[in-house]
Amino acid sequence: MSSFSIKKFTARKFHRCSWCSKSIKIGEKYQNETLFNKDGVFKYKFHMNCVEIAHYVNDNEEKFYDRGDFSEMEVGEIMREILRKQ
Repeated sequence: MSSFSIKKFTARKFHRCSWCSKSIKIGEKYQNETLFNKDGVFKYKFHMNCVEIAHYVNDNEEKFYDRGDFSEMEVGEIMREILRKQ
């Protein structure tokens, strides 16, 4: 059994984005996600834009299987696809 917690915050200190590895700056909005399952507790922090990309890639895993990096062009294509679905 697993459970998932999603919360949105405004940063009061610097954090590191789990998707892009860049800093989440003080005053910037970010999303905190925590997964609890039999393997442990996993915590993720995302820029608000990065969370959309991370979820899209996760939901479309077959397109991105075994990929560790994305070019700026691919990220742009992913964002356009996300916007088309909204």
